[in-house]
Amino acid sequence: MIGLLAQRRMAEAAGCDRTLTLATSHNPYLSAPQAVADYLLAVAQ
Repeated sequence: MIGLLAQRRMAEAAGCDRTLTLATSHNPYLSAPQAVADYLLAVAQ
């Protein structure tokens, strides 16, 4: 598992201008699928 700080550093190094943090387990697509879907739909618009 990659820690949160390392993930944030990688996103910054990659030039990501948006990130999402959900207060979920390690697998948000399993523990909060609707929240993940809502975010993806918002990004797609």
